[in-house]
Amino acid sequence: MIDLCNSMESSGIAGDCYVFNILIDAYAKHGMMDEAMLIFTEMWEKGVSPNVVTYSTVIAALSRMARLTDAMGKFIQMISTGVQSNTAVYYSLIHGLCLNVGKMGEAPRVLESMISVGIEPNVVTCNTLINGYSRNGRINDGLTLFREMTSKRIKLDTVTYEIILDGLFHSGRTVAARKIFHEMTENGITVSISTYGIILRGLCRNNCVLCSRN
Repeated sequence: MIDLCNSMESSGIAGDCYVFNILIDAYAKHGMMDEAMLIFTEMWEKGVSPNVVTYSTVIAALSRMARLTDAMGKFIQMISTGVQSNTAVYYSLIHGLCLNVGKMGEAPRVLESMISVGIEPNVVTCNTLINGYSRNGRINDGLTLFREMTSKRIKLDTVTYEIILDGLFHSGRTVAARKIFHEMTENGITVSISTYGIILRGLCRNNCVLCSRN
């Protein structure tokens, strides 16, 4: 693909941001980040300024590969060059940080940064952070964000409740989990097969007796 880009230039066709973005995305999707970063560097050398799509693609790919220091570096570069971030960029960073135990503490700060610039997190972003809290034994922090979502009128979904239920059961808080499940049904949230699976596994894990109404 780099040869194709060079061929275009030799034919007098200058690569613009759109062309570079396609090349970076193609390499990133195939896990060829070294090549993608070479294209990114070449953009600058040719006087083509990366836009939010460029940075979003690079940051998402680096985050997926757990290259979080590099991802944060590109995020800082993006902000410092005046490129306005968007929900996709923040989600990629939060998702990557939540998957890395050593970096989880930085995820809430990224969320705060997101809100401070006027970008409201959506349910997917919040679910990702709640899941990160749960995976790292911080279910109370997850519950706090869960309640904040309601106060900020972010519509909770089945995934939100399932993450909270799973986290509560893992921490042995079966009474709280039952209350959350009751709240889920009261609010008309769809209860799926996976929801029941979480509940059954949670009750069994905590040696609870299953009761049914006759």
